[in-house]
Amino acid sequence: MTVQKDVPTPTLPPGITHKLSSNYYYTRDGRRESKPAAVVSGQEVKALADGAESTSETTPAPSRPGMAVPGMGISADTGKPNGPSPFH
Repeated sequence: MTVQKDVPTPTLPPGITHKLSSNYYYTRDGRRESKPAAVVSGQEVKALADGAESTSETTPAPSRPGMAVPGMGISADTGKPNGPSPFH
């Protein structure tokens, strides 16, 4: 059973999406807005001025008790901690 439609097809003027070069969605595409990462500092090594001392080499980093140790964790097989206990 086929139904005949009496509604005429619309005749619309060209809109903003009519041509690809002026397509609004084309200009809003986030992939086109992304750019490569910006270089913040260069590869060259900068020397300290005469008489200046570096404080980062003379001051040790503070220790943080309770920080995770690489390789430590819970074994999936036994359910017990891996490696030596950090609490000895």
